[in-house]
Amino acid sequence: MAQLYNAQIKGSFLSEYPLKTQATYRSVFEKSSEFEQLLKKDVFDFDLTDFEHFFVKLNINYISTLRSYGRILTAYINWAIENQVKNDSTNPLNHVKTSWFEQFIDDNAKIFFTENEIRNIENFCENAQDAVIIRLIYEGVQGKGVCEIRNLKRSDVNFTTGELSLMDEDGSLRRLHVTERCLGLIKEAYSETTYLKSNGLMQERENVRKFTDLIDNDYIVRSSNTGKDKNMGAVDKYVIYRRITTIEKTLGLVHFNIKNISRSGMLKLARDMIIANKSKLNLIMLIEIANMYKVSSYNSLKSFITEANILKLYGKD
Repeated sequence: MAQLYNAQIKGSFLSEYPLKTQATYRSVFEKSSEFEQLLKKDVFDFDLTDFEHFFVKLNINYISTLRSYGRILTAYINWAIENQVKNDSTNPLNHVKTSWFEQFIDDNAKIFFTENEIRNIENFCENAQDAVIIRLIYEGVQGKGVCEIRNLKRSDVNFTTGELSLMDEDGSLRRLHVTERCLGLIKEAYSETTYLKSNGLMQERENVRKFTDLIDNDYIVRSSNTGKDKNMGAVDKYVIYRRITTIEKTLGLVHFNIKNISRSGMLKLARDMIIANKSKLNLIMLIEIANMYKVSSYNSLKSFITEANILKLYGKD
């Protein structure tokens, strides 16, 4: 876990919130820590120029995320004022409008991927173990901490009906139909016994193999057998995060992460619905997409599932 700047003060602030909220807020402080170290001051002492530089450095492409960061930091600064850990009573974020955050978004940044682009990326994955992660996320399998992917076993896959039985972190169950391509990648991933390091780009050296053996168990996505403590259960979520990052780096991609892969899949599904129904994007479609991707509120989809984004990504038919 990353060290926070003024950890004791921030710990006091975080302690006033539920554990789940603490984790969210802490992630913001982890991002601000490097900048705080550079400026040698706590984020509650940032002026507006400092915040401008900080938000630019974050390189975030979703306005909703930036505004959320703004709300969290505003709450922290107000708390610091109320608890007299800040030397003055100024909070520059109290005086900015929500539109102020829009300046830090690059409208030309490519953050979504077409179906063909996702397929090409999967094809360039040397390990089906990696390709299947991308495909599952793209088609709506994720859950809390990618638990639906981590918990997926061979026995959870019905190759006849194309249905997956998924279990999330809290033990909740659901079923989801996936494509033939997804089923094919699941078969390939399950049959793999070795894993090529660095997407096959690692050079073999003396005493260092360019591949590792995979743990032999019933899970679709599995850990490497490092010879240390063997994880015979579900793969750790950080293994999945690292594999996505490795694919992004080795293929020279930008903004290729779980959120953007998932949202790209949602945009493709929305496009398919529009074409199939010969109608404009509507509320019923958003609700169905939210259900398939296990998004708690369809309202959160409205900011990016738009006909403008679909047109920008796929063009006119």
